[in-house]
Amino acid sequence: MSFCGNSDNSVKLSTLITCPQGCKMQIHLEQIPSHLQNECPYRCIFCLFCKTPTLYINLQKHMEECKAVPRHFTRVEEPTVGEQIKSIKSCQSTGTCDCNQSKEYQKQVKLEKKYNIVEKELSVLQTQLCQKANAFPGTEESKVNYNADNNQPNFSTLEQLVKKIKKVSAFLKNLEDDVSTTKDTIYKKLNEQTTQMKKFTDYVFELLDNANKSMILTLQKQQTELMKHNTHLQHLECKNSHIGVHVWKVKKFSRLQQEVKHGHCQKITSLPFYTNEYGYKLCLEMNPNGDASGEYLSLALCIMRGGYDAILKWPVTYKATFILLDQLEGKQPFEATLHSVPEPKYVNRPTSDKNSALTFLQFFLIEDLHPHYLINDQLFVKAVVTFLNDSDVSCGSMPQVQN
Repeated sequence: MSFCGNSDNSVKLSTLITCPQGCKMQIHLEQIPSHLQNECPYRCIFCLFCKTPTLYINLQKHMEECKAVPRHFTRVEEPTVGEQIKSIKSCQSTGTCDCNQSKEYQKQVKLEKKYNIVEKELSVLQTQLCQKANAFPGTEESKVNYNADNNQPNFSTLEQLVKKIKKVSAFLKNLEDDVSTTKDTIYKKLNEQTTQMKKFTDYVFELLDNANKSMILTLQKQQTELMKHNTHLQHLECKNSHIGVHVWKVKKFSRLQQEVKHGHCQKITSLPFYTNEYGYKLCLEMNPNGDASGEYLSLALCIMRGGYDAILKWPVTYKATFILLDQLEGKQPFEATLHSVPEPKYVNRPTSDKNSALTFLQFFLIEDLHPHYLINDQLFVKAVVTFLNDSDVSCGSMPQVQN
């Protein structure tokens, strides 16, 4: 077995070292290969008869116990490998052996050849290893030189290389420990920050939720107050209307016509008004497209459920005069009178929000609204209602209006 090295820096071959196989024998460095192959009692050999691997120190015991050993084979002394081979040759030449020793001999020869081949390949691998070690960048001390003359290793350089490898390994181990510690610290801080962020997020969401609920409650209160104000305003508007007289301002007349035409609504309704402060509650209804032909503007009067219906007389009889006011200086108003019909759905006390509306289907031609009555897309309708039940003002009676 050969080694790579440099004779200038190599260890002395006469240096005594302990057998690496464990026999505790002190051997010169140059004799190690021969000792490991031929002398060390702890070397591994194969039984020539049963092919079982065993230590040389245990060979005598194995030979005594091995059933494949021939009967005439001497077991008193510890035979060496050479003696076993000679014995097999003797058996083969005399023909006295009753076992297949010739085949075992041939196998042993093959094993020796394979061993020699492996030894040569190992030497080649060691040479290649030295060459590859020299290929690494570094100082001259870190390289392993090869001496072809003596085939010996530069042990001092190898020892330095081993020391450096150990230092690098220790450094890498410390670095790995530091990285692991740093990673644990980072994970710990990250978990702490995540927990704090979650708490902060929950707190912010709680504040937002409370603020949202508070805003919703405030908005609901404001909407309730607004509805109360609107109702009160409508009530004031009804009370402030002239008793039995109401003027209705209709805005965006052309748009209302289109909405009714496309079915978005069937009619438009005015604000309620009273015949007097404690009288009947009424409202006007208009269809901008009028009758089925769409030529006439229609108007209607409807009795609504009011707050004083319990003290008023029912059914009622009334006369309603509708006046389309002229917006030009000529002042040519158009009026038409509508009389009540004695049917319960029109004149009885309302059981729902309002009774059926008594309608004037062909009140005025739509095409004649211009230029006196429809200006800036708005018109004014005046209603004068007279109740004819009796002369009691509390019942809503009004004098007939003459034009």
